[in-house]
Amino acid sequence: MSSERWLNQINAKSMSLLLAFLLGILVGYVIFGSQHDIQTSLLTGDTDSRLNISYITSTNGEIDSFSPDSRQIKNSSSSTPVHGTSDVIQISSGKNKWNLDANIGQIGMLLPGLVSNIVHYLWCERKIFEFQHYLSVLSVMKTISPDRIIFHYAHYPRHDLQLYNTWFEDMKKEFPFLDLDDLGNNSSVCSSTNSQRDYIYRTLHQQGGIYVHHNTIFFQFPLRCRQNSVTNGLSNGVEGFIVMHQGAHYDGISSSVEKLVCLPAEAYFSISNSNTSICAIKKGPYYPRNAWNRNDSFSQRVNVLLYDSPQTPVAEPSNTSLIPNIGHMIWFGGGVMSFLFYLSCLSQINILKVDTLYIHGDKELQGSYWKELKTYQNVVFVKIIKSDLIFRKNIKIVNHMADVYRMIIMIRYGGIYTDADAVWIKPIPSFLRQYDSVASYDWPQMYNVYPDYIQCGVVLSKPGARYWKLSLETLIDFSDNMYGYNGLLKPYKMLERHPDTLFIYDKLQVMCWKLRCHPTWYPDFRDKNADHTRYSNFNWRDANTFHWTDPTPDELKSEDALKRSNTMFAEIGKHILRASGKVL
Repeated sequence: MSSERWLNQINAKSMSLLLAFLLGILVGYVIFGSQHDIQTSLLTGDTDSRLNISYITSTNGEIDSFSPDSRQIKNSSSSTPVHGTSDVIQISSGKNKWNLDANIGQIGMLLPGLVSNIVHYLWCERKIFEFQHYLSVLSVMKTISPDRIIFHYAHYPRHDLQLYNTWFEDMKKEFPFLDLDDLGNNSSVCSSTNSQRDYIYRTLHQQGGIYVHHNTIFFQFPLRCRQNSVTNGLSNGVEGFIVMHQGAHYDGISSSVEKLVCLPAEAYFSISNSNTSICAIKKGPYYPRNAWNRNDSFSQRVNVLLYDSPQTPVAEPSNTSLIPNIGHMIWFGGGVMSFLFYLSCLSQINILKVDTLYIHGDKELQGSYWKELKTYQNVVFVKIIKSDLIFRKNIKIVNHMADVYRMIIMIRYGGIYTDADAVWIKPIPSFLRQYDSVASYDWPQMYNVYPDYIQCGVVLSKPGARYWKLSLETLIDFSDNMYGYNGLLKPYKMLERHPDTLFIYDKLQVMCWKLRCHPTWYPDFRDKNADHTRYSNFNWRDANTFHWTDPTPDELKSEDALKRSNTMFAEIGKHILRASGKVL
């Protein structure tokens, strides 16, 4: 090898080593410089708006609880019990239910000697696991952010037959480190309040951690609760919470431990309340809608837990795009078009004035009414090659098939969907077309476990609307066994989770079942025995649509029957024929 070639190789190797060395310095500066900046921020109390968390900061060698919103520091070494503040809701704002963001920057979590960050629940109930119980676990996830939750149960938590209260199953999907402990033959634990309390003390003595009652909802969780040997927040037997070190002893009456109190949820219902409790006890049924658009402290704190904001998120209009002025209908099986179906089409063409009406189906319709409609240039039949499976599950009920394709059509094309037994009475208000998705409530008659449900027989949507995308994802749990579950009930559960994705317009449609009609803008519309159309102040022209699910009124079964009748339903039919230029 020549000396010149040897020197060139040495220079190349030296240059590579030099570049690697310089790159290492640069990376080290970025990493350690960033950590220094973060630590400086923590020590000075400066907050990073990107994190949006409550820091635990070190000042003067002591651990302090710091709220970036109130800019107040509370020394946790004080002997004064920490109850929190009424104007600061110290809950992490991450979107995931299991939220690691709750611990970002909280260097106090690294202190030695803290109580184990494990939460224990004890379920002795023979009943359904309801929303308020789920809310308890959600609050634990967002305030304590435990390493593990152990759910001890004597009886497995149930759900109702209508599948509204599936909160326990939801919880199992949302928290990855949830352990279920079947007490089995040890069910004597639940024989009395005393036996439950003894089991709690014994479990915490053996394992350490935090016991939380299933009616207890946290709004904040001060670090000092894990610094103490015992922090007692129990009341009324086993309600509330208690924190204990592994190996600690507590007889329930010692005065040497810090004692905190969880107030009843009702104590927060005053808008001007100034209570300072870190938690609340909520008994009895409670639903997400109970917190919607309310100004009391409890509702706002529940909204923070559910939606990361004290105010309920609402659908907002946007005029950057509008709901397309096209109509959609779905009909499987072909056959002769009924008179009510014909009226529905006429109302969309001549009253709603859609640019084009698309009728989606597997077979083309027949009969004189369809023959007439085919002559309209803006009526188009769209062939569907339907599948009998959804997420590998069989679909046997035709209406359930329509539920699936309605979602797909709204996502693909957007527009105005109308059932074949619904008719339009007046055009859509122009402002509605600015929302992503629009629907109205049905009236709960068959599904009384649900606080409400959505009637999807008339809906409006922009293409790609988030509400329908999220709804389509839920069909992985498709059920063909319960009528209305996929098209009425699951859409409401989606609204509970994402109230900002759907605008509810109560005058969009009036639902009629068994010939009783229930306009949802009446406060008592849920009364199944009321026929609101007989109210003296009811005017059918106030609604945008009327929708007869079962049965079809006699006067709307044929044109002759309509012309012979003078009922309100007949007046609606004649109104459509007149708008269509038909001679009566």
